[in-house]
Amino acid sequence: HPTDVDYRVMATFTEFYTTLLGFVNFRLYQSLNLLYPPKIDTQAEDELKPAEGKEYAMDSESYLERLSALSASLARAVAPTHEDEVEMDEFPVEGETAELMDAKKKEQEALEKHKKLFEGLRFFLNREVPREPLAFVIRCFGGQVSWDKSLCIGATYDASDPSITHHIIDRPRLDKQVKEGDYVPPEKLKLLALQRGENPEEESEEEEEEEEEEEEGDNDKEEEEEEDESEKEEEMKLQKMEEQKMEEQKTQSTQSNKVLPVKVTAGKVRLEDKQRLEQEQQNEEKRLAIMMMKKREKYLYKKIMFGKKRKIREANKLAEKRKAHDAALKEQKKKNKKARQA
Repeated sequence: HPTDVDYRVMATFTEFYTTLLGFVNFRLYQSLNLLYPPKIDTQAEDELKPAEGKEYAMDSESYLERLSALSASLARAVAPTHEDEVEMDEFPVEGETAELMDAKKKEQEALEKHKKLFEGLRFFLNREVPREPLAFVIRCFGGQVSWDKSLCIGATYDASDPSITHHIIDRPRLDKQVKEGDYVPPEKLKLLALQRGENPEEESEEEEEEEEEEEEGDNDKEEEEEEDESEKEEEMKLQKMEEQKMEEQKTQSTQSNKVLPVKVTAGKVRLEDKQRLEQEQQNEEKRLAIMMMKKREKYLYKKIMFGKKRKIREANKLAEKRKAHDAALKEQKKKNKKARQA
């Protein structure tokens, strides 16, 4: 246990950084036109059934659980307007050509389009799929997501909902499949989120063709390599057999010629001192108790211990003086006795 750690200072720093984190989060939420602390949108809150929260959490915690489920939109600080955005005039910087301006504009448009990748799509997460990371990705790209009600709080629709466009599944096959919606593995969803302005289906077909060609070439190479390796392994085995025979002959000859002196000394049994172990444990407990005291209590304890030690020192001094005085009296009596005899 560290003795030079001041837990009061650590608590002060924790309180300071917690407050600082609140200000940083407030600024970030305000830049996204969201309220902080975050709240569920009123329309989305009406869609969520509050009766379901009683099965998972208490009344005081059910709202926070629904908020952290990421299944509903957050309340905005200012209501968004649907007016057409005014296009701003763009003035090229010195040395910047029209081609670069067009390229930047296209890149910006592709980025804005990529942000709305899942807009208008409704996803349903099956039990075996990691819920929190996939729900976060889908919500970031404008999609709607739900899961089984028995899995977690915050489900907005069931698996049988006809408006579902995609079922996220990570199993080889299902006994009962719903007609509505496509069945997609979670890896494909992550691939869609990572790509920009590219068709993942075309890329997957090209990758499959390339993989088939590579597999054919690899099979031919593997056959040739296996033949070479089998020949090399046979040669290595023969060499190892010869080396082992030579080593056995050498060891036999050396053992027959030399006899090494061997000496064994008896060991000593070490007994544990139980009293010493108990004393060490008591001292450790006492040290920890002193370390956990408050500042004022520790000051009073040190003052009391200092007074006790001072009394012990004074008592030891008096005992030494008494001993010296008794020794002097004995010497004096001996001298007086000798003087009388003389």
